[in-house]
Amino acid sequence: MADQASARPAAPFPQPPPFYKHFTAQNQTELRRRQKQAEASATTTEDSRAPSTLDLVSLPPELRYLLPPALPAATTTSTPTLHTFSQPLNPSHPTNATLADLDIQRLYPSNPSNPHPHLIALARSLLTTFLHLFGAQSQNAEVWEPDVKHLQALVANMHELINLYRPKQARETVILALEERAEGLRGEIKGIREGRVKAEELLRGLWEAGEEEVKEEARGHEAVQREEGGRKVRQREAWRVLEDELGSS
Repeated sequence: MADQASARPAAPFPQPPPFYKHFTAQNQTELRRRQKQAEASATTTEDSRAPSTLDLVSLPPELRYLLPPALPAATTTSTPTLHTFSQPLNPSHPTNATLADLDIQRLYPSNPSNPHPHLIALARSLLTTFLHLFGAQSQNAEVWEPDVKHLQALVANMHELINLYRPKQARETVILALEERAEGLRGEIKGIREGRVKAEELLRGLWEAGEEEVKEEARGHEAVQREEGGRKVRQREAWRVLEDELGSS
């Protein structure tokens, strides 16, 4: 139990390679300085900025990791040196191998309008074939080749259908993005209309308040004029009475 506990990883994911710590600004500056020195001392007309102009042995270990690996040698279609998923790959002419290139039978109609149902059918067939292989292996371990080849054909057909599904998926993604954009524009238009209604209500309220204030001022002015007119009438009446008293005396 102690050995199992000690062998258990401390983190859920593996740690990165330790040499990533050498990719610092100071080391990159030092590498550029050494490259400039190599360019100045180069006597050939070749590109002296290539990593091959530097002497790897003379570089300290922390600078060697900063140099990118050399590109693979030039290849031809007949003798490729690169492999992807155990398949030869020519970097000069990268092409995806089709079912015909792999000599695998197509298990779905050519150019299907909707690959989705065919993918579901192939996934179900993949599961049943695997269960059949599992049962056959329990009876006779040597009988494996037919089911394994059928599994390879199913996986290759599913991979081909997935590649055919990518344009449809791209269109659906664009449609969803446009719908979200249209929905956002409709929301903005709705907000603008609601803001316009609120602004109209506010202006209407201000207009009505202004009219009421003008009416109040007019009524107040009329009341002041009436009061002023009554005061003048009383003054004239008082002067008339005073003149009558003075005339009679």
